[in-house]
Amino acid sequence: MRGWKQLAIAGLGVAISGWAILSIFNQVGADQLLHAFQTARYEYVLLSLVIILLGLWARGVRWRVLLNDELPNGRAFFIMNIGYMVNGLLPLRLGEVGRAYLAYRAAPSIPVVRALSTIVVERILDLLSVLVIMAIAIASAPVHEDLRRIAGAAAPTAVIGFFLLVGMSAQRERTLRLVHWFTDRIALLKKLNIARFADHFLDGLTPLTQPRMLFRTLLWTVIAWGFSLLSGYALMPAFFGAPDWIGVLLFSAAASFANALPAAPGSLGTYEYSILISFQSLGYQDAAVITGFAVMIHALNLGANAVLGIIGFVQEGLTLNQLAEQVRGIQQPSS
Repeated sequence: MRGWKQLAIAGLGVAISGWAILSIFNQVGADQLLHAFQTARYEYVLLSLVIILLGLWARGVRWRVLLNDELPNGRAFFIMNIGYMVNGLLPLRLGEVGRAYLAYRAAPSIPVVRALSTIVVERILDLLSVLVIMAIAIASAPVHEDLRRIAGAAAPTAVIGFFLLVGMSAQRERTLRLVHWFTDRIALLKKLNIARFADHFLDGLTPLTQPRMLFRTLLWTVIAWGFSLLSGYALMPAFFGAPDWIGVLLFSAAASFANALPAAPGSLGTYEYSILISFQSLGYQDAAVITGFAVMIHALNLGANAVLGIIGFVQEGLTLNQLAEQVRGIQQPSS
């Protein structure tokens, strides 16, 4: 049953990506897209790539902080990129479990569940960052009212979720008592060993309860997203002739939400389409130029993850198949 469910989700993702790609090519001819690449200024492409690498390094430092500095910077950086690479190749975010396993393999003091909880914290912080970016963009740009309503509803939800995690971490003993109360009364929860899961999960939330570590985590989140936005700003002159901060803010937020949708591996199609409609909502007319820009920024990010991920695999002495086997071994007991 689990296999069929995963297959159905993967099939839905491929269908959504296919629809997005067809929607793009209904507006852009292959010859127009080729011309956009031929006339691009590639010195800006190189600059953007350097900034992307700096942003990835900042994300690696942030993850190391969340792991209580139990991994060296370099090890955390390459393991993180292995996870990003696997997410780009395989569906269902399997790279997240792979990253957690590799953290445990590198430092047995980091249980897999605890490593996974740090990734959840990353996702929440990134969601909050995206909502802030979107709010700034929406306040400065003429966008559809429906988009304003979506951003207005999502922001409080993310803030509540973040402070709920902070509260759970600060009240660890009460949280665990509540978990034990439920598991003692619900046999299925006890069988699944939810209490042990919660214990390790709260370990991963420890940085949220310590002001210094929380400050460091938030600081590196700001730095990482700053580099992410700057990479888009640096790339814009390659295709558009001049950068536009409002365009960068809006497409960055839209592309981040597109990454959360079911799609083919690497968010192929959905990522590019989200950028296309973002720029069109700001009045940009040349769909081929926008698509060329979207394909390039996506390729730079995926390419950086792939190269760094391959280096990481070499350093860890593992292959993708070996990691996949270990991930399946982790998932099967939890299922």
